Amino acid sequence: MELSAAIAGFNTLRPGALVTMIGDSQYVIKAFTEWLPGWKAKGWEASNKKPVLNVEPWQALELAVARHLSVTWQWVRGHRCHRRQRSSSPSDRPSWAFRP
Repeated sequence: MELSAAIAGFNTLRPGALVTMIGDSQYVIKAFTEWLPGWKAKGWEASNKKPVLNVEPWQALELAVARHLSVTWQWVRGHRCHRRQRSSSPSDRPSWAFRP
């Protein structure tokens, strides 16, 4: 789910943007910033010698990120109400978010 949200977020932005990706998913951030180059170099094989799971979404995220001039990744602890982090769950949003 976090991977899909990251792809959608990057694809929503205009190409060439300067982006700071703030998220609470260490999986997405570490995978993209640390593990992805190794996966690609080894033909999408993980360090455990097994195929990387979800190859197509990782490739889609890589393409989405490549559209932008600069991307900085920042991890924040989940559920800490970071001022720039919003939940994707409608029940977690304030009531004003639903006004037309």
